[in-house]
Amino acid sequence: MVTDLGVTYDRKLSHTSYIDVAKASLRSKLILRCFQSRDSGLLMHAFITFVRPILEYCSVVWNPAFKKDIVMIEAVQRRFTKRLNGFSKLSCEERLASLNCESLYSRRVKCDFVMCYQMLTDSVNIDINAFFTRFYLSTTRGNSMKLFKPQITSVRDGIFFANHVISHWNSLSNSFVSTTSFAIFKRKLRSVNFHL
Repeated sequence: MVTDLGVTYDRKLSHTSYIDVAKASLRSKLILRCFQSRDSGLLMHAFITFVRPILEYCSVVWNPAFKKDIVMIEAVQRRFTKRLNGFSKLSCEERLASLNCESLYSRRVKCDFVMCYQMLTDSVNIDINAFFTRFYLSTTRGNSMKLFKPQITSVRDGIFFANHVISHWNSLSNSFVSTTSFAIFKRKLRSVNFHL
């Protein structure tokens, strides 16, 4: 096991040990127990402030590829919203819509897109050629910033950011990737919700 900048991973680049779901769950229970107010907006704001950072810190590095890990992380927010007054009988999607929130999965996909966009537009000091290969063929379907997806030969390679973001990125429309500024790109992302 190696820890770098607060992210723990093993030789297979598995970050399951880093994702502290138990700590996030305990903190969400404490919010429900310690706050006297039952106002759902206030409690959700507390969740966003004190719990969500635990589940999202450096998510571009460790974003899970396996459904079991995605569901495990998502369960923290699902349980919390279900315990809010008047929300227990609603579906998870209805609860999130009523609270003007989105799934943690959707937020991680957007974080990946933001990082990918910054790399492709040279907004960050990272050698893009070490991560991505661009398609330069005019006949390529999809967006104008489409990336070449290499053959994945191991689970470790599939988990790596530059490999797992490509399929999602290539599915974006050209109106997203061809935006002239980072602010516009982020604004467009806010209007979209991604589902597992």
